[in-house]
Amino acid sequence: MGVTVALTCGFISFKSTDTDADRVNMMITTKQARLAAEDLRERRVRAEAAHHGISLELLIAARDAVENAPDTRPERVQVAMSHLDAGVPDCHEVAQMMISRIISDSLR
Repeated sequence: MGVTVALTCGFISFKSTDTDADRVNMMITTKQARLAAEDLRERRVRAEAAHHGISLELLIAARDAVENAPDTRPERVQVAMSHLDAGVPDCHEVAQMMISRIISDSLR
């Protein structure tokens, strides 16, 4: 049993007949899924830029900078390693530092 599907693209209307066999074989590839996700992301970026009055180029540059940033910052890792070389703080010291940071951050 075929189902007629009408797709509209701009001003042109396409019609195709979809059968049960066609539906079974219509599997999306990983590449198609990736391209669809990229397209949706670009649409969202364009909408956000328009909504906030930000230039699209600036928003894309900011997004790319964040995406290309390393997961860890080597300079921060080096500082942490030097602190560990000086000795591991006890649990009370760590708890005090954490509580101090939480209180300090809540004042912002």
